[in-house]
Amino acid sequence: MAHFAHWLSVEKTTLNRVGEQTVFRFLSVHLAICNCPYPVHRTVHESRAALRHLLNVLRKSGAIVNRPEDRDPLYLDLSRFDGYMDRVSELSPSTRRQRVSIVRKFLLTEHEKGVGTFKFQVQQIS
Repeated sequence: MAHFAHWLSVEKTTLNRVGEQTVFRFLSVHLAICNCPYPVHRTVHESRAALRHLLNVLRKSGAIVNRPEDRDPLYLDLSRFDGYMDRVSELSPSTRRQRVSIVRKFLLTEHEKGVGTFKFQVQQIS
């Protein structure tokens, strides 16, 4: 948690802006190139579990907004994509999780590059 808190301060991210996308950036971008001084945890799976728990605690305490389902178009699109892979392609849950993760990573990376709005149908990316 201290590593994440330090990274938030370096990134100038306030607590009320913390959410799934912030955690994703920390896990997939920062940890991949992390050169923070010892002692820090650099393993994604340990950090992911701890940060999921942190998000739950922060939401229950009212420090951050509830789950992004109500306001995050990316989350909604990825949920629809997952549903499509489940209903139409009949893929296993682990395969769907992996593909959703890949698409999420791609979309967030492209968004950070400043690429414009994507317009496509789910069938085009399955």
